[in-house]
Amino acid sequence: MALEVSDAILTRLMLWAKAFAFVAGGILTLLALVLGFFGVTTYRDFKRTVGDAQSTIQPMLARAKDDASKALSGADDANRQSLSAIQTIESERKKIENEVNLASTTASHVQSLSGKVSELQTRTTTEIAKANHQIETDLNELKKKLEAATDDIAKQQRKLASTDELVKTLFSKGTTQYFQTNSPSPTLVVVPRQNGASVFMLLTSAPIYQTIELKFYTSSQPRASYSPINNVLFFNWGDPPENLKAHPLEVTYVPDPTSKIPPFKTLYIKNGAIFADETKIMDIAPPK
Repeated sequence: MALEVSDAILTRLMLWAKAFAFVAGGILTLLALVLGFFGVTTYRDFKRTVGDAQSTIQPMLARAKDDASKALSGADDANRQSLSAIQTIESERKKIENEVNLASTTASHVQSLSGKVSELQTRTTTEIAKANHQIETDLNELKKKLEAATDDIAKQQRKLASTDELVKTLFSKGTTQYFQTNSPSPTLVVVPRQNGASVFMLLTSAPIYQTIELKFYTSSQPRASYSPINNVLFFNWGDPPENLKAHPLEVTYVPDPTSKIPPFKTLYIKNGAIFADETKIMDIAPPK
């Protein structure tokens, strides 16, 4: 069994050796034909041809290496430029992205601001409408007040006209009375005092107090120095009683048409008092 296997292996090896020898012989034959075509017939020719080929190929290889080195250097430069360009592009991309983000934020702010402006416009329009309504209401109220004030002024003017007419009428009916102080008179009573005299004058009618004017000679007497009691005028003389006899007293007044009390007819002294008719006017004290 072992012998058969060994024979089989040997046979296989011989077949392979023959096949290899055949292939190698073919290759050598083909190589000899090629060399013969290029004029190489001996080993020397072959060596010379190889040497010539090396001499020719070496400069070409050197140039190829130099070209390859230059190409490699150019590739490195291109790579660096490419990297720089990539970095520049990335930087610009980030800038653009930032600007886009900023634009988006700005757009958002603008939109928000636009909304606020719209809201403010709406509120402003509402406030203006309210203000206009309030102004219109105030103007109407003011117009009513102005009309009422105009009516009041017209009424006051009519009253003033009536008052002026009344004053004119009253003063047109004014009267003047003179009282002689140097002799006894039924319309004049003079009561001497230590520092002057109390003078009582009987007027024809009850006067309107505001229209009374009392004069002694050319001097008008102070309004506080006299007062009316119906149609009796009391006057407080501040000088010595003898001085009163130098001139008459002049009384100008407008009769009071609204007086309902009948005027007194007489004036006299009785029981230490001044009487008008039967009415006691004032107590008098005897001079000291």
